[in-house]
Amino acid sequence: MSVSISLFPVVDEVIFQRLGFEAGPYMFYYTYEREERPLEVEDLGDGSSLKLVDPKGDWNPEDYGFFVRREVVIRHPHVLFGPKGVAPMGSSVGLSMLWLSRSSAVRGAAPFKIPIKNDTAAAVRNVEYEFPPGMLRGEFILTTSLFLLEGGVRSREEMHLAQYPGTILGDLDRFKIVIDGRGSMFPILEIREPSQPLWRVECNWSDPLVDAFDTDSVVIYLNASHPGYKELVQGDLKESYLLKEVTASALHVIIQQAQNSEYWGDIKDGKAEHGSIGEALHYFITTLDWNTESPEQLARSIRSYLDRGM
Repeated sequence: MSVSISLFPVVDEVIFQRLGFEAGPYMFYYTYEREERPLEVEDLGDGSSLKLVDPKGDWNPEDYGFFVRREVVIRHPHVLFGPKGVAPMGSSVGLSMLWLSRSSAVRGAAPFKIPIKNDTAAAVRNVEYEFPPGMLRGEFILTTSLFLLEGGVRSREEMHLAQYPGTILGDLDRFKIVIDGRGSMFPILEIREPSQPLWRVECNWSDPLVDAFDTDSVVIYLNASHPGYKELVQGDLKESYLLKEVTASALHVIIQQAQNSEYWGDIKDGKAEHGSIGEALHYFITTLDWNTESPEQLARSIRSYLDRGM
């Protein structure tokens, strides 16, 4: 296990509580034929994992890309400054939205408008960023982070504080955003394979107790070249019975694949790591009460759940 040690003060729990940080929700949208269309944001259950869904069914990140915007408030920005803070009194602090996608091997940053100064008035800041088509796939992480924008002159009591612009002063919150999929319970990717079936599922994990529940480990491929593809994605995807049937069949395959492995006992006992395939399967069979006693009961319980609302 690696341990990160900072040589200067960063935002800890005490400073965080004093800051009065209030974050508005992330807002996502894309443009379709010059029309701005919002993407629905669904909480995946832990409060920090979100899924993007287009209710109209036209969006995919490969062809359209998307925008993200957010507003945050720091009620007491002066807490950041001075000997008991994280930045010198005469400095300025920047607020940035950092993004990281391991599945796409890219990362970047989008600064919020207007730096934060030593002030007793609340700091309201906004950010908006466009992710171009094809940049991201699978999932990515959004982190709201503070950094030193301008160091200023440090007093004798502030010599322990950071002085170099760009130094990260602490993270305020972090979210995982799942962008592949059409309202499904796990990642979906579109492919074009003429003369091949409408869909297929692949389980590429080596250890479901550790491997992340993302497109690198498990994925449904929807074949856009198949004549039945239009029926699969037309209309409101939440009401697409064909998509629900594809999802149900794929989930059945995935669970049975895990059942036939040496890891099934640990999965049922909840011994998988956070964010792993095993954790997701444990959630399905415990919280969602899917019956895994027989293939028939499993198929019925999955479809019963999806019919109540995928």
